[in-house]
Amino acid sequence: MFWSYAFPVFLILLFGAIFGGSNSEPFRLRVAVADQDQSYFSRILVDSALARIPTFRLTEGNLDSLLAELRDGSGIMVVEIPQGFGEQLLRSDARVRVHYSEANMRFNSTAQAVMQVIEYHFAQRMKGFQPPLKFENVMVGKQGADWDYIDYLLPGLIGISVMSTCLFSIGFVLTSYREKGNLKRLQVTPLPKWVFVSAIIIQRYFIILSQAVLLLAIAVVVFGAHINGSLFEAWLFLTLGMLAFISLGFLIGARIARAETGAGIANVIFFPMMFLSGTFFPVDNLPAFLQPLLKILPLKYLVEGLRKIVVEDVSVLSLGVETTVLAACTIVFFFISLKIFRWQ
Repeated sequence: MFWSYAFPVFLILLFGAIFGGSNSEPFRLRVAVADQDQSYFSRILVDSALARIPTFRLTEGNLDSLLAELRDGSGIMVVEIPQGFGEQLLRSDARVRVHYSEANMRFNSTAQAVMQVIEYHFAQRMKGFQPPLKFENVMVGKQGADWDYIDYLLPGLIGISVMSTCLFSIGFVLTSYREKGNLKRLQVTPLPKWVFVSAIIIQRYFIILSQAVLLLAIAVVVFGAHINGSLFEAWLFLTLGMLAFISLGFLIGARIARAETGAGIANVIFFPMMFLSGTFFPVDNLPAFLQPLLKILPLKYLVEGLRKIVVEDVSVLSLGVETTVLAACTIVFFFISLKIFRWQ
């Protein structure tokens, strides 16, 4: 009954709260323009293209001040028209940088789609010239670092990989072993519980680590992701996060007798954390009633910590809140698991 009715209702309520509501303004995007060329052609782009988009609420200003506001979360994007734009246009190599805010990730895909339409609209407006106009997308973070969406997404995907492997590969497998009687057979051996637990932790640790390395390599080689911070510090912090979720996986499988029950509990934990931990989009703008829930999600602290190290080049020594929460989760989950663990 839960998976047939309650869980779908939960999902629609969750996404409705995130993306819906009468207070949201998905069709009035705050767009700022920094026209550094002030030429005939740049004014065509501003007045005859951008200003005529009904979904844009257009303003103009100085580039530095507009980017500062964007980093503070004010506005959706800044269109930077470079000096010499008109001449570049006639040479068929015009480029316009469009800066998007990391704090407004849920609107960026809409804005990017509109900008693609503008490329065609502007070419039509130029009549006989038909020069190419390309928009270069730049993601702007709160700390002033510029990155692409893949840079934002990579830590979230690594976090999801860690969580899914631990919850399903450990919690579900343990309950399956217990249901099949494998743990009961191990009980009659002189094998201590801590040795059995440690062996699974070490095995899963290297599996998860290899997954993270694979995702990192694909993101960098195939999609051009930027690694701005220390990979060594990222590994240290990721290790702490893996231990926290490995302990959570053991907690799920420590006592449950049926594999189906273990899988159900793992899913109940997995899906809310996947969508509410900042893996795909920032959670700062989520409804106020969800904010207390976000503070107790371990994945949120893992993803935020990885993102600060890898993308924003923050030292792991500065991540006091993230490391404290993950360390506390590791200790609490692990010792509760040992306390309640049963072989049969």
